Amino acid sequence: MNVAVPLALLASLVAGCDGRPKLRAAPSDGGAAVAQGAPHAAASDSDESGHGEAHPPSPGPPVATATALAPQARAELTTLRVMAHVGAVIIRKEEGGWVVSGPNGCQVSPARLERALDNLASLRSVPTPERPQDGAEFELQVVAQVGQARVLHFDMAGRVAGRDLVQLGDYSTHWITGFDRELWAPNAKAWCGPS
Repeated sequence: MNVAVPLALLASLVAGCDGRPKLRAAPSDGGAAVAQGAPHAAASDSDESGHGEAHPPSPGPPVATATALAPQARAELTTLRVMAHVGAVIIRKEEGGWVVSGPNGCQVSPARLERALDNLASLRSVPTPERPQDGAEFELQVVAQVGQARVLHFDMAGRVAGRDLVQLGDYSTHWITGFDRELWAPNAKAWCGPS
């Protein structure tokens, strides 16, 4: 039996699939971004019952469009991510409390975490058509997750008069007031220090 042909066929099938989702740029029609290449169960010529029906891939999780942390989402949170060009921190809920991942990790003080979540819950927003100025980049990203689903996702650009320009997961933009950038620092030291 010649094994080279099946292996070559398998290699060509696997080569085109790296499993990473790719997002399109913000749609010009104001619609939500669409993940392309996201891993889904492959549709087959026949399902397990043998009826020969193909099944479409299941849709991904909904895009986070919250402008403040809702009480139900807060109660169910499992992960917080704070990322910037100069650092990043991931905080995960474990049995013993909230823990910062990585070599400089620690257990986060419950008081420190509650202050951060209170801050997210108290934000106020006003929708705006404004976008970051040409060449400006988002300075900070804050993500709150329940499992793999994002319940809050902020890409933050510049701050003007105490307001932060924020882009949500659906590419809408808002001016957010009340966000404490010092409290949401993207480094473990800020989360591991005294409360």
